Amino acid sequence: MRVDAAKAAATRAPSEGQLRYAQAIAVALGVPLPANADSSHTAVQAFLGAHSDTYGNLPPSDKQLAYAQKLATEKGVALADEQRRSRAALGAWLDLHADKKKAPAKKAISKSPAAKTTRARKAKA
Repeated sequence: MRVDAAKAAATRAPSEGQLRYAQAIAVALGVPLPANADSSHTAVQAFLGAHSDTYGNLPPSDKQLAYAQKLATEKGVALADEQRRSRAALGAWLDLHADKKKAPAKKAISKSPAAKTTRARKAKA
């Protein structure tokens, strides 16, 4: 990793998803988050590296199991005992069998001369 990239990673904030995942792990394992977790991507990444394997070996939540059982019934696939015992194994099973959400469509920006003129007029107003 370049020095600039390492410096940037150390100073940027973690994503909302990373922080939520770290908070879930902290609660489930009863361990504190790093003091600078809300502002340091590097601190959260280190926390996740240290604790995510332990978290993955915990049993899945009741909601995760209910969702997986519903999917298994709908799709006619089996849910193995290992997947019922391990959060990580169930997560991998869900990744395989859950329907993927489509990303929202991006708005097309017109690049026609008329659109540029209209935007320019609006900017001046």
